[in-house]
Amino acid sequence: MQRTLVALAFVVGVGCSKREPPREAEKGSAPSAGAVCVAGTEASCAPANGQWTGKQCCQPEGSVCVAGTEASCARASGKWTGELCCTTGTMCTEGDEASCARATGKWTGAKCCLAAGGTCVAGQEASCARASGRWTGAQCCFDGAKTCTDGTEAACAQGGGVWTGAQCCVN
Repeated sequence: MQRTLVALAFVVGVGCSKREPPREAEKGSAPSAGAVCVAGTEASCAPANGQWTGKQCCQPEGSVCVAGTEASCARASGKWTGELCCTTGTMCTEGDEASCARATGKWTGAKCCLAAGGTCVAGQEASCARASGRWTGAQCCFDGAKTCTDGTEAACAQGGGVWTGAQCCVN
């Protein structure tokens, strides 16, 4: 009976080797499609819920990874890879810590991260405030998509746009 089963298994292509080695499903497996793989360290990657490839730390799809510091990244609810701060649902731009806080952004230690889906462009703080933008210390940011281009303040206002101090933005 046993020989019949072995012969049948061989004919239908079912392996009957001694035993297949166990597969590692997590460590060493390829990152998921859409993952963002960036510089980091193995020791920092795992606590950041990342997947270590042996050279990079892979974060979930939609992650934005930027320069920063470990302490500031933690305060920003980011994931520290050992070299970069990764956040989700954000866009990150130039700025400074104090201005970023006033803009209700999250400071990574080097960048100001605001909710994703907005537009950030060059400008000046006072003009940005008049345009109902949020000043990060270096950029004027708006919720939602805007088209911004060179122009003049007067022409921009006349055409229904908002002036950031450097650019004219329209919806």
